[in-house]
Amino acid sequence: MAYKPASMKTASHAVLAALLTAALPLASGCANGTGDSSSDNGRDAGKANGGSDASAGEAAQSGITDGGKTCNAPSWSVETSSTTINLSGIFATPTDVYVGGDAGTMLHSMGDGTWTLGPNPNPLAGIDQIWGVSNQDVYASWGAGGVLHLVNGTWMTEGADFLSELRGIWGSGGEVYSPTVAGFVAHRATDGTWKNEPTPLSGSRSQYEAIWGSGSDDIYVCGNGSILHSIGDGAWVAQTSPSSDSFRGMWGSAKDDIYIVGDNGSIQHTTGDGTWVAQTSNTTSNLMGVWGSARDDVYAVGENGTVLHSTGAGDWVAQPSGTSAFLYAISGTGACNVYAVGRGGAILHLKG
Repeated sequence: MAYKPASMKTASHAVLAALLTAALPLASGCANGTGDSSSDNGRDAGKANGGSDASAGEAAQSGITDGGKTCNAPSWSVETSSTTINLSGIFATPTDVYVGGDAGTMLHSMGDGTWTLGPNPNPLAGIDQIWGVSNQDVYASWGAGGVLHLVNGTWMTEGADFLSELRGIWGSGGEVYSPTVAGFVAHRATDGTWKNEPTPLSGSRSQYEAIWGSGSDDIYVCGNGSILHSIGDGAWVAQTSPSSDSFRGMWGSAKDDIYIVGDNGSIQHTTGDGTWVAQTSNTTSNLMGVWGSARDDVYAVGENGTVLHSTGAGDWVAQPSGTSAFLYAISGTGACNVYAVGRGGAILHLKG
């Protein structure tokens, strides 16, 4: 997500250090997320106004196969989140869906359309992105400079003081990575210890936004006009950026099929050879998230309720989303079960 101004940061290291030592049980009676929903904490700072509205476009898909099941004309529907807080991260499994956002907001659903508020570690720090191994092993990057980790039903904080807000989060083989606003990449080793890995832009407020990898030896980070790659040895190498636009989201189906999306409708693709090629998005809306169930079923979401779909051939078609909310993230479990979340507590669900 976009950089949050200093006025929205957490107050003091002393308070944060105390918070980072406490376990956060996922149980009823936890504090609800609170905050001023009229502000999105700078998430769209620096973005241009305008862009296309995805309320019209590609008709609902039909005949989609998902794990041997044929979806019956899946379409996007709006679900009630019971919050007006901006939502920026989502991780979905077949049995549990986790959503995070501003003011420490955590939501949970069992996929039935009902959403409940979970623990709130710090109402002054937002949750940016969520990634997991399973429904009981989930990580969230936290604006307070730490990581939340769900283990067997209990949310706990872990990691050292990263001295910066964390953005995206991703892992493989017991290792977890999270890029930071200060240009470092926080890395959790298999023994559970965290450290900061330097990059060519460390300390420059480079505002890395997203991370994805095909495995522990093939990891990418993107941000404000920058793309980095690592083979998992602690070194991050810059790749030639195809655009000066800020990149906000990243996803791939395999090491030879990777996408990044960003401002002004920018969509870039690589086959893993270090060369990024622009694709035609047919929109000028700022794009924030990208995800797919397979290389022939990829979605991008963003400004003005924009939802784009691609079959992997380089063409992107708008789908009616039923909302004009700014959508920040997208995830799912398959072609027939996809979620998108965004501003003002917006949650969309594609099912068939």
